[in-house]
Amino acid sequence: MSDRVTVLRHGKTIATHLTRDVSEADIARDMVGRDVFLVGRAGQSRKRAFGATKLRLRHVAVANAAGRRLLDDISLEVRAGEIVGIAGVDGNGQTELSEVIAGFTDIQAGSIEFDGRDVTTVDVPGRQQAGLGFVPEDRLDRGLSVTMSVGENLAATNYSLAGLIRHGLVRTDRVDAFAAGKIAEFDIRGAQPSTPVGSLSGGNMQKVVIARELNRDPTLLVVSQPTRGLDIGAAEFIYERIMAAADRGRAVLLISSELSEIFALSDRIGVMYSGKLLRVLERGDADEVTVGALMNGSLGAVN
Repeated sequence: MSDRVTVLRHGKTIATHLTRDVSEADIARDMVGRDVFLVGRAGQSRKRAFGATKLRLRHVAVANAAGRRLLDDISLEVRAGEIVGIAGVDGNGQTELSEVIAGFTDIQAGSIEFDGRDVTTVDVPGRQQAGLGFVPEDRLDRGLSVTMSVGENLAATNYSLAGLIRHGLVRTDRVDAFAAGKIAEFDIRGAQPSTPVGSLSGGNMQKVVIARELNRDPTLLVVSQPTRGLDIGAAEFIYERIMAAADRGRAVLLISSELSEIFALSDRIGVMYSGKLLRVLERGDADEVTVGALMNGSLGAVN
């Protein structure tokens, strides 16, 4: 829509371009200060063998208080080393899908399995212990406690695994050391272990969530809207971490309204519409026209 584009970085004007003369790559370079390569798994995935099924949903249904089905007969599998992307216009059941897998929402019908174990009635901590890592779509509501420190948020699901408790007491020195290591590893800018997490930028808050969940090296990683509201540099970093988890043999369910990241990262692509999972396509068989038509309900499910 613009005639000119001005790029700001760290509070300074970096460049102003005529829109007709500048590419997205040029703008991204100005925003980040270096070339940005959002290279995904497309073209590689079909050459790679996947492992055993780590997530299996069978005929899962969820209804609201009025009886309307928010999830309608959802069946889905994700295998070790695979990224399955779920596309859809917001409000078509993606939030409910992520939250039933994580254990925040009960189901009325069907079953959920992690690595062959039925976890349908298992609570949130139990699912974490069974190998679930969860990055929710709303980092402020589900992902973080904004009044607590970066260190406390990073430690929240890692106290036992990282050796942060001794004789039943939290070792604050170990929490600080653990948090400092993650801050460095994930390049969480503007943060110290004692920094209130709510004072960070959106991208750095998202890195806190990603760092906390990946530290446990979960068998199954459910990631919902991972780069919503983030700058392109932070998005690139998070894409790399998601791909690295899959390359280590972890199963990844990626839920996103951004078709660009669905197409860049996914090995298979499922499309949700009105609470139904209409189709799950091999990446090589998926294109934006077909996925877009499914997203707006123009194409139905394949029996």
